[in-house]
Amino acid sequence: MAVPISTLIARGEHFGPKAPRWRILIGRYNYSRYLPEVELSSFPELSQVNFHLLPEYCDLELVLN
Repeated sequence: MAVPISTLIARGEHFGPKAPRWRILIGRYNYSRYLPEVELSSFPELSQVNFHLLPEYCDLELVLN
């Protein structure tokens, strides 16, 4: 997954020591016709099947090289 820095800056985001804390969850619904039921997966792994558990999202550190 990639998001151009220019897109984030255009939205008003900034980087560095005073940058806001970002939280992230990468979730996936797999509706394959070859599976007996829908498959859900996420990173980080959640304590229950609920992609809205904001406190369980992991920290994301944005760093410019």
